[in-house]
Amino acid sequence: MDTSPFARLSGELRNRIYELALQEGNEETEIVDLEQGWFDCPFHRSKVMNSARTGYVYPLDPLRMTGLPFTCKAIRRESLRLYYSLNKFTFETDYLKSKHKDRIMERLIEWTKRIGVSEAREIRDVTISLASLKGSNTIPLYIDWEHMKLIRQLFHPQAKFRIRFYLEGNGTATFTLGAKEEVMAELERMVECWRWTWQRVRRYGPEESRRVAERYRSEVQRLLADMPAVV
Repeated sequence: MDTSPFARLSGELRNRIYELALQEGNEETEIVDLEQGWFDCPFHRSKVMNSARTGYVYPLDPLRMTGLPFTCKAIRRESLRLYYSLNKFTFETDYLKSKHKDRIMERLIEWTKRIGVSEAREIRDVTISLASLKGSNTIPLYIDWEHMKLIRQLFHPQAKFRIRFYLEGNGTATFTLGAKEEVMAELERMVECWRWTWQRVRRYGPEESRRVAERYRSEVQRLLADMPAVV
């Protein structure tokens, strides 16, 4: 790259080109499935089609990056950290219902080592999908908050860190972790949104929508009961 016209551009201009080439877009997210094939399949072989979710999901590693980073090693090295800092990452798990929570965490740590610890520390937008709340009446669900604190340490110190639950149908509940007080306030706003949405789309009548929303409020409150004041 040293003698190419691209190399003679200023660093600021090259970074702008990298941003245009590497950013997935505001609505796009890189999906990493920490469940599918993870017991008996290494990352580079575990690309799968998950019919319960949309499209292909795979444990992303740098080798899957295409386009500009493939042109030469120098450009790849220069652009790699920017790629991770620009894009959003969602990790799909069945954490809440899993008997192997520690192993899920080990798998996440393994992923950060595979892409590079310093590259992982550039990631600034992280969502951990913790599983569905459906059918949870017969399954004890809980969050180990030490795990959530550990996840924070894997990524950028100022990263936006969210946890997400799947609800009835295709609905989700997503909370940005930080102060518990703010999370609980967000839950109250979310309950009202659930009630209004379920009535608007006529899936439930007013009483039924209130009952289901209150059930989810109760379940989420139980999950957050022992949450520290700040995560």
